[in-house]
Amino acid sequence: MNAHADPSVYDAEVNPGAAAWFKATARVFIDRVDGYLSILETNEVPCETVWSANPGQVVYEDEHQIVVVART
Repeated sequence: MNAHADPSVYDAEVNPGAAAWFKATARVFIDRVDGYLSILETNEVPCETVWSANPGQVVYEDEHQIVVVART
């Protein structure tokens, strides 16, 4: 499934609360997160890094990320 080809990935009625997560293997992107967190902290924007082995039901997946919805 491709998020560009299938707009239902982020459709609030089809996949309510869909959220993207980097895969642990996506180091090229994850390594940048600390820099972004520093910028947010400097500007007093609350934020946190969250890691999960089971973030939810996968509705999209590619080489670097998954999009999930919370399991009910």
